[in-house]
Amino acid sequence: MLYDATLLKSIGLNFSREKVIIGLLIALPFVMLTAATATMPDQTLDIEIEGVPITPPPSAKSVSVALYALTTVGFIAALTTFFINFHLKRVRPRLQIAGYSSTSITAALIIITAIVSAIVTLTVLLFGFLWFNPASLVGYTVSLVMGAIIFSTIGLILSTVLESKELGLYVLLTLVLLDTGFVEHPFYSRRWDDPYLIILPAHHVVRMVMRSSFAPPGVSPWYSLLPFALFYELVLIVILLFFVKRKS
Repeated sequence: MLYDATLLKSIGLNFSREKVIIGLLIALPFVMLTAATATMPDQTLDIEIEGVPITPPPSAKSVSVALYALTTVGFIAALTTFFINFHLKRVRPRLQIAGYSSTSITAALIIITAIVSAIVTLTVLLFGFLWFNPASLVGYTVSLVMGAIIFSTIGLILSTVLESKELGLYVLLTLVLLDTGFVEHPFYSRRWDDPYLIILPAHHVVRMVMRSSFAPPGVSPWYSLLPFALFYELVLIVILLFFVKRKS
């Protein structure tokens, strides 16, 4: 067995003591999606994907809900892995002395992150249905899950490299909000679909979200971008393993 139930419970209990993070897990989906609808004007957006306009033009609120859902899922997934792994850096030696292998500890971390991400993704999906229904529910769900995976890995990288919780929180908040909330948000950026933004973590996922949400005819389907998102995740994993090896 790759994980131990006692270990999983222990890590989960330690994570539950992070009151601020638990509060964010509960409140952030509702705050973000409510803000997405409350701050957007009652207008439609003329958006082109690969030079093809979305018809009929989507409302500003539906676009913001679709992308702020990704922001919420990505931010919470990143926070979860960051704070759990940050805590594990201190207690991992004691857990290993107690007989737990590094594989078991990592597996427990992945399981807890997956549970939290799944709960948040489901909450965001259900709450988001109050304002819009994606053209492809499967594609939209996969896009959010992919975003959670990518930002979870970023949370692991930052928690491995950084020694300050506060700095890690600032970096995560800045990265996620600037990426999905502004730079790649069609309401704020005319360049949201430009190829040069490929370096940003959510680039391929944002494109997946837009295609699965509004599905204009004549453009590449959302699943054609999935291999690129998976490749980006692979690169992040290589970076993570590099820093883990240097820290060990």
